[in-house]
Amino acid sequence: YRTTFTQRTLFMINGLVENHLYSQSAIIGRQYPLSNIERIEVLYGPSSAVYGANAFSGIINIITKDAQALKTNEHHLELNTQLGSFDSKTLELSALGKQDKFSYSISARIFHSDEPGLNDYPKKWGFNSEKLLNSREIWGGLLDHEQHGVKFGEYYDPSRDWGILAEAKYRNFTVGIIAWKTQESYGPYYAADRVQPNTFWNNNSQQYYLRHDFQATPKLHINSLALYRQNRIW
Repeated sequence: YRTTFTQRTLFMINGLVENHLYSQSAIIGRQYPLSNIERIEVLYGPSSAVYGANAFSGIINIITKDAQALKTNEHHLELNTQLGSFDSKTLELSALGKQDKFSYSISARIFHSDEPGLNDYPKKWGFNSEKLLNSREIWGGLLDHEQHGVKFGEYYDPSRDWGILAEAKYRNFTVGIIAWKTQESYGPYYAADRVQPNTFWNNNSQQYYLRHDFQATPKLHINSLALYRQNRIW
């Protein structure tokens, strides 16, 4: 049951499974808006008997803020920006509001970074060097081309991630969207005579759902969910 990825951890947002449909990995990255998170529930240890095969190592469930808890006619808007090392930039927007029996919660996040350079890693990593990356004997005419505005042959490891979490509620109905995309380069993972790091490994996810909660009797509660989901790796 050992794996090099996170297939054995079940990752959810408001109870909806986020593990990638193709790889089954939990892609826990920088694409998720943080300002809209109310709490994070963690269940350690094997839980596959109840939650399925991905829950072998444990469960992570992110709970977003519930606008229904606001007062009527109460609205909040929050804008956050962050700057960090390696030309890292983050822009995040969060909006919540309640109007009579209607409420909404919308958050979005954009993250861009050039990530660490080769000089930021241990010098012993000889398999990933500028000498190998710009060798004409290895790469030939590829070195005359560029990607993301940087010529091949140079170590460049950009990340371009974004994500959206949105819900709107009216009476017992909830409509929502969970959508994100990660574009992250190969970085130091592969030998420099095999891969130019300046290319994106892409993951994306789209979930569109409609929920209905109905309290039929004090002892009978009916939950209905219609969900469309799409994942891609390329």
